Amino acid sequence: MEHETFKNQKFLNLIRAVPEFLLCIAVLTSLGWIAYRFYNDGYLPQPFLFIPNDTLMDWFNPGFWSKRSGIYDVWKSVYPPLSFALLDIFTLDKCYASGSPPARDCDWYAHIIIMLSYVSCVVLAWMAFHKNDPKTSLFRGLAFGLGFPLLFTLERGNLLLLALPIFILAHGPLTIPAFMRHICIGATVNIKPYLIVPVLAAGLKRQWRFAEIAAISTVIIYLLSLAYVGEGTPAQIAKNTSDFLQFAASEAFGQMYYATSYSPFLGIDASGFPIRQFIGSRTLDAIAYWIPIAITSSIIVSSLALASCWLQPNAVPKFRIATILILVYLIYQSPGGYAFIFPTFLVFLEKWDRPGPIIAIISCYILMLSFDYILAPVGSFYEISWLSGYGVRNSFGVSVGQFLRPGLAIIILWALCFDTITQVIRAHKRYMPNLGLAAQTTPALGYIPQTEKNSNI
Repeated sequence: MEHETFKNQKFLNLIRAVPEFLLCIAVLTSLGWIAYRFYNDGYLPQPFLFIPNDTLMDWFNPGFWSKRSGIYDVWKSVYPPLSFALLDIFTLDKCYASGSPPARDCDWYAHIIIMLSYVSCVVLAWMAFHKNDPKTSLFRGLAFGLGFPLLFTLERGNLLLLALPIFILAHGPLTIPAFMRHICIGATVNIKPYLIVPVLAAGLKRQWRFAEIAAISTVIIYLLSLAYVGEGTPAQIAKNTSDFLQFAASEAFGQMYYATSYSPFLGIDASGFPIRQFIGSRTLDAIAYWIPIAITSSIIVSSLALASCWLQPNAVPKFRIATILILVYLIYQSPGGYAFIFPTFLVFLEKWDRPGPIIAIISCYILMLSFDYILAPVGSFYEISWLSGYGVRNSFGVSVGQFLRPGLAIIILWALCFDTITQVIRAHKRYMPNLGLAAQTTPALGYIPQTEKNSNI
Protein backbone atom coordinates (compact mmCIF):
# COMPACT_ATOMS: atom_id res chain seq x y z
CA MET A 1 0.00 0.00 0.00
CA GLU A 2 2.79 2.41 0.95
CA HIS A 3 4.68 1.46 -2.21
CA GLU A 4 1.58 2.19 -4.30
CA THR A 5 1.15 5.58 -2.58
CA PHE A 6 4.80 6.42 -3.28
CA LYS A 7 4.37 5.54 -6.98
CA ASN A 8 1.24 7.70 -7.20
CA GLN A 9 3.00 10.64 -5.58
CA LYS A 10 5.94 10.26 -7.92
CA PHE A 11 3.56 10.24 -10.89
CA LEU A 12 1.80 13.37 -9.61
CA ASN A 13 5.15 15.15 -9.19
CA LEU A 14 6.03 14.21 -12.75
CA ILE A 15 2.72 15.61 -14.05
CA ARG A 16 3.23 18.84 -12.12
CA ALA A 17 6.69 19.25 -13.67
CA VAL A 18 5.34 19.14 -17.25
CA PRO A 19 4.31 22.84 -17.53
CA GLU A 20 7.68 24.14 -16.37
CA PHE A 21 9.47 21.58 -18.51
CA LEU A 22 7.64 22.86 -21.59
CA LEU A 23 8.27 26.49 -20.64
CA CYS A 24 11.97 25.73 -20.18
CA ILE A 25 12.05 24.04 -23.59
CA ALA A 26 10.52 27.18 -25.10
CA VAL A 27 13.29 29.30 -23.57
CA LEU A 28 15.99 26.95 -24.89
CA THR A 29 14.32 26.90 -28.32
CA SER A 30 14.43 30.69 -28.47
CA LEU A 31 18.12 30.51 -27.58
CA GLY A 32 18.59 28.10 -30.49
CA TRP A 33 16.85 30.61 -32.77
CA ILE A 34 19.27 33.34 -31.65
CA ALA A 35 22.24 31.03 -32.29
CA TYR A 36 20.88 30.21 -35.75
CA ARG A 37 20.43 33.89 -36.61
CA PHE A 38 23.92 34.72 -35.38
CA TYR A 39 25.42 31.88 -37.44
CA ASN A 40 23.68 33.14 -40.58
CA ASP A 41 23.73 36.91 -40.08
CA GLY A 42 26.85 37.48 -37.97
CA TYR A 43 25.11 39.53 -35.27
CA LEU A 44 22.61 39.06 -32.46
CA PRO A 45 19.16 40.16 -33.71
CA GLN A 46 16.50 42.08 -31.84
CA PRO A 47 15.74 41.96 -28.91
CA PHE A 48 19.53 42.38 -28.43
CA LEU A 49 20.86 45.90 -28.90
CA PHE A 50 20.87 47.13 -32.50
CA ILE A 51 24.53 48.25 -32.39
CA PRO A 52 26.54 45.07 -33.13
CA ASN A 53 29.90 46.77 -32.53
CA ASP A 54 28.96 47.87 -29.00
CA THR A 55 29.21 44.46 -27.32
CA LEU A 56 30.61 44.58 -23.74
CA MET A 57 30.96 48.35 -23.83
CA ASP A 58 28.86 48.79 -20.67
CA TRP A 59 31.96 47.38 -18.97
CA PHE A 60 34.78 48.96 -20.96
CA ASN A 61 33.39 52.49 -21.23
CA PRO A 62 33.22 53.00 -17.45
CA GLY A 63 36.38 50.88 -17.17
CA PHE A 64 38.19 53.51 -19.23
CA TRP A 65 37.07 56.27 -16.85
CA SER A 66 37.98 54.23 -13.77
CA LYS A 67 41.62 54.89 -14.71
CA ARG A 68 41.35 58.70 -14.79
CA SER A 69 39.70 61.69 -13.14
CA GLY A 70 36.61 63.46 -14.44
CA ILE A 71 34.22 60.54 -13.95
CA TYR A 72 31.45 62.79 -12.65
CA ASP A 73 32.46 66.22 -13.97
CA VAL A 74 33.44 65.26 -17.53
CA TRP A 75 31.82 61.90 -18.30
CA LYS A 76 28.79 62.76 -16.12
CA SER A 77 28.43 59.27 -14.70
CA VAL A 78 25.41 58.29 -12.62
CA TYR A 79 27.10 55.17 -11.20
CA PRO A 80 28.14 55.28 -7.52
CA PRO A 81 31.91 55.21 -6.90
CA LEU A 82 31.93 51.51 -5.91
CA SER A 83 31.38 50.59 -9.59
CA PHE A 84 34.56 52.42 -10.59
CA ALA A 85 36.51 51.03 -7.67
CA LEU A 86 35.61 47.49 -8.75
CA LEU A 87 36.34 48.24 -12.41
CA ASP A 88 39.72 49.66 -11.49
CA ILE A 89 40.50 46.40 -9.67
CA PHE A 90 39.08 44.11 -12.37
CA THR A 91 40.78 45.71 -15.40
CA LEU A 92 44.36 46.02 -16.67
CA ASP A 93 45.74 49.57 -16.48
CA LYS A 94 47.98 49.22 -19.54
CA CYS A 95 45.03 48.55 -21.87
CA TYR A 96 43.23 51.87 -21.29
CA ALA A 97 45.73 54.40 -22.58
CA SER A 98 44.00 55.09 -25.90
CA GLY A 99 40.29 54.51 -25.29
CA SER A 100 37.69 51.90 -24.42
CA PRO A 101 37.33 50.10 -27.83
CA PRO A 102 41.04 49.18 -27.95
CA ALA A 103 40.81 48.17 -24.29
CA ARG A 104 38.08 45.68 -25.14
CA ASP A 105 40.49 43.83 -27.44
CA CYS A 106 43.43 44.12 -25.06
CA ASP A 107 42.06 43.45 -21.58
CA TRP A 108 41.95 39.67 -21.27
CA TYR A 109 41.65 39.96 -17.49
CA ALA A 110 38.34 41.85 -17.80
CA HIS A 111 36.98 39.19 -20.17
CA ILE A 112 37.76 36.50 -17.58
CA ILE A 113 36.06 38.52 -14.83
CA ILE A 114 32.97 39.07 -17.00
CA MET A 115 32.63 35.35 -17.74
CA LEU A 116 33.30 34.36 -14.12
CA SER A 117 30.66 36.86 -13.01
CA TYR A 118 28.16 35.35 -15.43
CA VAL A 119 28.95 31.80 -14.30
CA SER A 120 28.61 32.82 -10.66
CA CYS A 121 25.19 34.34 -11.47
CA VAL A 122 24.02 31.07 -12.99
CA VAL A 123 25.48 28.79 -10.30
CA LEU A 124 24.26 30.84 -7.34
CA ALA A 125 20.79 31.20 -8.88
CA TRP A 126 20.54 27.44 -9.41
CA MET A 127 21.74 26.79 -5.85
CA ALA A 128 19.06 29.15 -4.52
CA PHE A 129 16.36 27.52 -6.65
CA HIS A 130 17.52 24.04 -5.63
CA LYS A 131 17.46 24.87 -1.93
CA ASN A 132 14.00 26.36 -2.30
CA ASP A 133 12.49 23.59 -4.46
CA PRO A 134 14.70 20.81 -5.90
CA LYS A 135 11.93 19.55 -8.20
CA THR A 136 11.82 22.74 -10.30
CA SER A 137 15.39 23.98 -9.85
CA LEU A 138 16.70 22.49 -13.11
CA PHE A 139 14.04 24.14 -15.27
CA ARG A 140 14.22 27.48 -13.53
CA GLY A 141 18.01 27.42 -13.38
CA LEU A 142 18.31 26.77 -17.12
CA ALA A 143 15.67 29.36 -18.01
CA PHE A 144 17.23 32.00 -15.77
CA GLY A 145 20.83 31.32 -16.75
CA LEU A 146 20.14 31.04 -20.51
CA GLY A 147 17.20 33.44 -20.64
CA PHE A 148 17.27 36.76 -22.41
CA PRO A 149 17.61 39.20 -19.47
CA LEU A 150 20.84 37.63 -18.20
CA LEU A 151 22.20 36.95 -21.71
CA PHE A 152 21.50 40.58 -22.63
CA THR A 153 23.34 41.68 -19.49
CA LEU A 154 26.26 39.46 -20.50
CA GLU A 155 26.33 40.72 -24.09
CA ARG A 156 26.41 44.30 -22.87
CA GLY A 157 28.98 43.53 -20.15
CA ASN A 158 26.72 45.42 -17.79
CA LEU A 159 27.80 45.91 -14.19
CA LEU A 160 24.70 44.03 -13.06
CA LEU A 161 26.88 40.97 -13.62
CA LEU A 162 28.71 42.07 -10.47
CA ALA A 163 25.54 43.03 -8.63
CA LEU A 164 23.43 39.91 -9.28
CA PRO A 165 25.56 37.31 -7.40
CA ILE A 166 25.66 39.66 -4.41
CA PHE A 167 21.91 40.24 -4.73
CA ILE A 168 21.28 36.48 -4.68
CA LEU A 169 23.29 36.14 -1.48
CA ALA A 170 21.59 39.18 0.04
CA HIS A 171 17.96 38.29 -0.72
CA GLY A 172 17.94 34.59 -1.58
CA PRO A 173 17.52 31.51 0.64
CA LEU A 174 21.20 30.48 0.68
CA THR A 175 22.60 30.28 4.20
CA ILE A 176 25.36 32.81 4.86
CA PRO A 177 26.46 34.63 8.05
CA ALA A 178 24.30 37.62 8.96
CA PHE A 179 27.18 40.09 8.67
CA MET A 180 27.88 38.83 5.13
CA ARG A 181 24.23 39.36 4.18
CA HIS A 182 24.45 42.94 5.45
CA ILE A 183 27.63 43.54 3.45
CA CYS A 184 26.01 42.09 0.34
CA ILE A 185 23.01 44.40 0.71
CA GLY A 186 25.31 47.40 1.12
CA ALA A 187 27.30 46.39 -1.95
CA THR A 188 24.23 45.92 -4.18
CA VAL A 189 22.89 49.36 -3.26
CA ASN A 190 26.28 50.90 -4.00
CA ILE A 191 26.36 49.30 -7.45
CA LYS A 192 22.72 50.03 -8.36
CA PRO A 193 21.07 52.48 -5.93
CA TYR A 194 17.53 51.38 -6.85
CA LEU A 195 18.31 48.07 -5.12
CA ILE A 196 17.61 49.89 -1.86
CA VAL A 197 13.94 49.25 -2.70
CA PRO A 198 13.79 45.50 -1.87
CA VAL A 199 15.61 46.18 1.41
CA LEU A 200 12.48 48.02 2.58
CA ALA A 201 10.84 44.59 2.94
CA ALA A 202 12.72 44.24 6.23
CA GLY A 203 10.75 47.20 7.60
CA LEU A 204 7.40 45.61 6.73
CA LYS A 205 8.63 42.47 8.47
CA ARG A 206 9.54 44.59 11.55
CA GLN A 207 13.16 43.46 11.20
CA TRP A 208 14.45 46.81 12.41
CA ARG A 209 17.89 45.68 13.49
CA PHE A 210 18.46 44.00 10.14
CA ALA A 211 17.44 47.18 8.26
CA GLU A 212 19.56 49.37 10.53
CA ILE A 213 22.73 47.31 10.07
CA ALA A 214 22.11 47.07 6.31
CA ALA A 215 21.85 50.88 6.16
CA ILE A 216 25.07 51.28 8.14
CA SER A 217 26.79 48.77 5.84
CA THR A 218 25.61 50.74 2.80
CA VAL A 219 26.99 54.01 4.16
CA ILE A 220 30.34 52.49 5.15
CA ILE A 221 30.83 50.86 1.74
CA TYR A 222 29.93 54.14 0.04
CA LEU A 223 32.42 56.13 2.11
CA LEU A 224 35.21 53.61 1.49
CA SER A 225 34.56 53.56 -2.27
CA LEU A 226 34.33 57.38 -2.33
CA ALA A 227 37.72 57.58 -0.63
CA TYR A 228 39.16 55.08 -3.13
CA VAL A 229 37.84 56.82 -6.24
CA GLY A 230 38.19 60.37 -4.95
CA GLU A 231 34.92 61.63 -6.44
CA GLY A 232 31.25 60.73 -6.63
CA THR A 233 29.56 62.79 -3.93
CA PRO A 234 25.77 62.55 -3.54
CA ALA A 235 25.44 66.04 -5.04
CA GLN A 236 27.43 65.05 -8.14
CA ILE A 237 25.43 61.85 -8.65
CA ALA A 238 22.11 63.64 -8.11
CA LYS A 239 22.98 66.36 -10.64
CA ASN A 240 24.18 63.86 -13.24
CA THR A 241 21.08 61.73 -12.72
CA SER A 242 18.86 64.77 -13.30
CA ASP A 243 20.78 65.62 -16.49
CA PHE A 244 20.58 62.00 -17.65
CA LEU A 245 16.81 61.89 -17.18
CA GLN A 246 16.43 65.02 -19.30
CA PHE A 247 18.63 63.48 -21.99
CA ALA A 248 16.74 60.18 -21.84
CA ALA A 249 13.47 62.01 -22.44
CA SER A 250 14.80 63.07 -25.85
CA GLU A 251 15.91 59.50 -26.65
CA ALA A 252 12.50 57.93 -26.26
CA PHE A 253 12.99 55.08 -28.76
CA GLY A 254 16.25 54.06 -27.09
CA GLN A 255 14.49 54.06 -23.72
CA MET A 256 11.55 51.98 -24.94
CA TYR A 257 13.76 49.55 -26.89
CA TYR A 258 14.14 47.27 -23.84
CA ALA A 259 12.11 48.84 -21.04
CA THR A 260 10.55 47.54 -17.84
CA SER A 261 7.88 50.25 -17.84
CA TYR A 262 5.45 51.88 -20.22
CA SER A 263 6.65 55.28 -18.99
CA PRO A 264 9.06 55.85 -21.93
CA PHE A 265 6.13 55.36 -24.33
CA LEU A 266 4.44 58.49 -22.98
CA GLY A 267 7.21 60.78 -24.17
CA ILE A 268 8.02 59.16 -27.50
CA ASP A 269 5.57 61.26 -29.49
CA ALA A 270 6.89 64.54 -28.04
CA SER A 271 10.54 63.47 -28.40
CA GLY A 272 10.57 64.03 -32.15
CA PHE A 273 10.76 60.33 -33.02
CA PRO A 274 8.32 59.74 -35.92
CA ILE A 275 6.44 56.99 -34.13
CA ARG A 276 3.18 57.78 -35.98
CA GLN A 277 4.82 56.63 -39.20
CA PHE A 278 5.11 53.14 -37.74
CA ILE A 279 2.07 52.93 -35.44
CA GLY A 280 -1.38 54.24 -36.28
CA SER A 281 -2.50 57.44 -34.56
CA ARG A 282 -5.58 55.80 -33.02
CA THR A 283 -3.46 53.01 -31.57
CA LEU A 284 -0.90 55.47 -30.23
CA ASP A 285 -3.59 57.67 -28.66
CA ALA A 286 -5.14 54.63 -27.01
CA ILE A 287 -1.74 53.64 -25.63
CA ALA A 288 -1.22 57.17 -24.27
CA TYR A 289 -4.65 56.99 -22.59
CA TRP A 290 -4.24 53.59 -20.96
CA ILE A 291 -0.60 53.76 -19.80
CA PRO A 292 -1.17 56.25 -16.94
CA ILE A 293 -4.19 54.21 -15.83
CA ALA A 294 -2.17 50.98 -15.84
CA ILE A 295 0.73 52.51 -13.91
CA THR A 296 -1.46 54.31 -11.37
CA SER A 297 -3.70 51.30 -10.73
CA SER A 298 -0.61 49.10 -10.30
CA ILE A 299 0.72 51.48 -7.65
CA ILE A 300 -2.65 51.44 -5.86
CA VAL A 301 -2.90 47.63 -5.88
CA SER A 302 0.69 47.22 -4.69
CA SER A 303 0.11 49.79 -1.93
CA LEU A 304 -2.87 47.76 -0.71
CA ALA A 305 -0.80 44.56 -0.77
CA LEU A 306 2.09 46.16 1.11
CA ALA A 307 -0.27 47.71 3.66
CA SER A 308 -1.81 44.29 4.23
CA CYS A 309 1.69 42.88 4.80
CA TRP A 310 2.15 45.45 7.55
CA LEU A 311 -0.94 44.08 9.30
CA GLN A 312 0.20 40.45 8.94
CA PRO A 313 4.02 40.51 8.61
CA ASN A 314 4.29 36.70 8.63
CA ALA A 315 1.63 36.02 6.01
CA VAL A 316 4.09 35.94 3.11
CA PRO A 317 7.87 35.46 2.88
CA LYS A 318 10.16 38.47 2.80
CA PHE A 319 11.29 37.77 -0.77
CA ARG A 320 7.64 38.17 -1.89
CA ILE A 321 7.51 41.67 -0.38
CA ALA A 322 10.87 42.47 -1.97
CA THR A 323 9.51 41.33 -5.34
CA ILE A 324 6.49 43.61 -5.10
CA LEU A 325 8.63 46.57 -4.05
CA ILE A 326 11.12 46.23 -6.88
CA LEU A 327 8.37 45.61 -9.46
CA VAL A 328 6.63 48.83 -8.40
CA TYR A 329 9.86 50.71 -9.07
CA LEU A 330 10.43 49.02 -12.42
CA ILE A 331 6.87 49.73 -13.56
CA TYR A 332 7.00 53.37 -12.50
CA GLN A 333 10.58 54.24 -13.52
CA SER A 334 12.28 52.05 -16.11
CA PRO A 335 16.01 51.67 -15.30
CA GLY A 336 16.55 49.41 -18.34
CA GLY A 337 15.55 45.88 -19.22
CA TYR A 338 18.60 44.40 -17.51
CA ALA A 339 16.82 45.01 -14.22
CA PHE A 340 14.36 42.19 -14.97
CA ILE A 341 16.99 39.79 -13.63
CA PHE A 342 16.17 40.83 -10.06
CA PRO A 343 12.38 40.31 -9.89
CA THR A 344 12.55 37.20 -12.09
CA PHE A 345 15.05 35.63 -9.71
CA LEU A 346 12.75 36.36 -6.77
CA VAL A 347 9.65 35.10 -8.60
CA PHE A 348 11.43 31.83 -9.39
CA LEU A 349 11.60 31.30 -5.61
CA GLU A 350 7.80 31.04 -5.54
CA LYS A 351 5.97 27.73 -5.29
CA TRP A 352 3.85 26.45 -8.20
CA ASP A 353 0.84 25.92 -5.93
CA ARG A 354 -1.63 28.83 -6.28
CA PRO A 355 -2.99 30.84 -9.24
CA GLY A 356 -1.12 34.05 -8.37
CA PRO A 357 2.40 32.58 -8.19
CA ILE A 358 1.69 30.32 -11.18
CA ILE A 359 0.73 33.31 -13.35
CA ALA A 360 3.83 35.17 -12.16
CA ILE A 361 6.13 32.22 -12.89
CA ILE A 362 4.69 31.69 -16.38
CA SER A 363 5.14 35.41 -17.10
CA CYS A 364 8.77 35.19 -16.01
CA TYR A 365 9.38 32.29 -18.38
CA ILE A 366 7.96 34.43 -21.19
CA LEU A 367 10.34 37.23 -20.21
CA MET A 368 13.18 34.72 -20.58
CA LEU A 369 12.46 34.19 -24.29
CA SER A 370 15.25 35.43 -26.58
CA PHE A 371 12.85 36.22 -29.37
CA ASP A 372 11.10 39.24 -30.80
CA TYR A 373 8.96 40.09 -33.81
CA ILE A 374 9.41 43.43 -35.56
CA LEU A 375 6.07 45.09 -36.25
CA ALA A 376 7.46 48.10 -38.11
CA PRO A 377 11.09 48.40 -39.32
CA VAL A 378 12.71 51.63 -38.13
CA GLY A 379 16.23 51.44 -39.51
CA SER A 380 19.03 49.40 -41.00
CA PHE A 381 22.74 50.14 -41.16
CA TYR A 382 26.06 48.51 -42.00
CA GLU A 383 28.60 48.00 -39.22
CA ILE A 384 31.35 45.66 -38.10
CA SER A 385 30.00 43.10 -35.63
CA TRP A 386 32.45 42.69 -32.77
CA LEU A 387 31.27 39.15 -32.03
CA SER A 388 31.61 37.84 -35.60
CA GLY A 389 34.43 40.14 -36.69
CA TYR A 390 32.98 41.08 -40.07
CA GLY A 391 30.59 43.64 -41.53
CA VAL A 392 26.87 43.05 -41.14
CA ARG A 393 23.67 44.87 -42.02
CA ASN A 394 21.56 45.11 -38.91
CA SER A 395 17.81 45.79 -38.96
CA PHE A 396 15.71 46.90 -36.03
CA GLY A 397 12.30 48.39 -35.35
CA VAL A 398 9.21 48.69 -33.22
CA SER A 399 8.52 45.18 -31.95
CA VAL A 400 6.05 43.03 -30.05
CA GLY A 401 8.47 42.60 -27.15
CA GLN A 402 8.68 46.32 -26.50
CA PHE A 403 4.96 46.33 -25.71
CA LEU A 404 4.83 42.89 -24.11
CA ARG A 405 7.60 43.08 -21.50
CA PRO A 406 6.26 46.05 -19.48
CA GLY A 407 2.83 44.41 -19.62
CA LEU A 408 4.24 41.19 -18.21
CA ALA A 409 5.79 43.16 -15.35
CA ILE A 410 2.34 44.54 -14.53
CA ILE A 411 0.78 41.06 -14.75
CA ILE A 412 3.41 39.65 -12.38
CA LEU A 413 2.84 42.49 -9.93
CA TRP A 414 -0.94 42.16 -9.92
CA ALA A 415 -0.81 38.37 -9.60
CA LEU A 416 1.51 38.52 -6.61
CA CYS A 417 -0.40 41.41 -5.01
CA PHE A 418 -3.75 39.63 -5.15
CA ASP A 419 -2.17 36.43 -3.84
CA THR A 420 -0.56 38.43 -1.03
CA ILE A 421 -3.87 40.02 -0.05
CA THR A 422 -5.48 36.56 -0.10
CA GLN A 423 -2.80 35.15 2.18
CA VAL A 424 -3.19 38.09 4.56
CA ILE A 425 -6.97 37.54 4.73
CA ARG A 426 -6.34 33.91 5.61
CA ALA A 427 -3.81 34.97 8.23
CA HIS A 428 -6.46 37.20 9.86
CA LYS A 429 -8.39 34.05 10.73
CA ARG A 430 -5.43 32.86 12.79
CA TYR A 431 -3.80 36.03 14.08
CA MET A 432 -4.93 39.47 15.15
CA PRO A 433 -3.77 42.35 12.92
CA ASN A 434 -0.43 43.76 14.06
CA LEU A 435 -0.52 47.55 14.22
CA GLY A 436 2.55 47.96 16.38
CA LEU A 437 6.27 48.12 15.61
CA ALA A 438 7.10 44.73 17.10
CA ALA A 439 7.17 41.58 14.98
CA GLN A 440 5.17 39.47 17.42
CA THR A 441 1.73 38.16 16.43
CA THR A 442 -1.27 37.55 18.67
CA PRO A 443 -3.46 34.48 17.96
CA ALA A 444 -7.07 35.22 17.06
CA LEU A 445 -9.78 34.17 19.50
CA GLY A 446 -10.44 30.45 19.27
CA TYR A 447 -7.24 29.72 17.28
CA ILE A 448 -4.60 27.46 18.80
CA PRO A 449 -1.26 28.30 17.14
CA GLN A 450 0.88 25.45 15.86
CA THR A 451 4.53 25.33 14.85
CA GLU A 452 4.75 27.01 11.45
CA LYS A 453 7.53 27.15 8.92
CA ASN A 454 9.59 30.34 9.08
CA SER A 455 8.61 32.58 6.17
CA ASN A 456 11.20 35.28 6.63
CA ILE A 457 13.65 34.27 3.93
